[in-house]
Order: sequence, then C-alpha cells, then structure tokens
Amino acid sequence: MSAIEFASVVAAISQRLRELAVPWIGGAAGFADPARLELAPRTDPFTGQATLVGKWSPDAQGRRGAVTLNDDGSFFAEHDVLVWQGTHFVEAVTVWGRPGVMKGEARFLDETGEPAAGRHAGQGGGGWNSN
Repeated sequence: MSAIEFASVVAAISQRLRELAVPWIGGAAGFADPARLELAPRTDPFTGQATLVGKWSPDAQGRRGAVTLNDDGSFFAEHDVLVWQGTHFVEAVTVWGRPGVMKGEARFLDETGEPAAGRHAGQGGGGWNSN
C-alpha cells in the first residue's frame, strides 16, 4: 500500500468513526483525528503478516481508540463514545472492512453493563473505495 493509499484509508476510517459518533457527541471536532493517531508496526501473531497498530490517546472526555491495518488492506477500528442515551450507554463505535468495503456500527450497553439486545446503529456501507 502506498503512502497516499494509506493516508486515504486512515482518513476514511477516521471519517466513518466520526459519522457514527456524531448523533451522541455533537460536533466531532478532534474525535478520531488522524493527526492524533500514533501508529507502530507489528507482526500478526496468527498469520505472521505485517500490520500497523494505532492508538488514539484519550481526549478531554477520556475517549480513546485503536485501529489495526493489515497487510492485505483489511482493517478494524474502534473508538470510545461513552455517552448515556436514555436507558442505554453508547460505549463505542467500530468500523471494519477492506478495500472497497467498509462497515460500521455503534455498540450499546444496557443499564447492567451487558450488550443491549437489538440495539445497533449505523451498520452498512461507508463508500470508501481504494480505486
């Protein structure tokens, strides 16, 4: 993956995380900001393939995030939201995919801290395409 393609993937991941979080955090300034992402090379312990693992350090509200970019172009990212929404807690937003396909959703917990049954938001495309 070239530096331009890499930057495009990181920007698309960050944008999709922000889009998913906006209903709960309002203006997404600084949320999942690519400029705050610290990346380090790693070797996947299962496949032996090169990966980049990134971390967003906590923001002023204590929200942090992580991303894994695999050598084959696939990725997974999640970022804390940490907001109560009625009777549910919006824990985080996640995105995953590979070139040409990006999916994402919000993760909800009920008042006991268990996954909220039937509560998922934002599944579906992200429109990112590496062409």
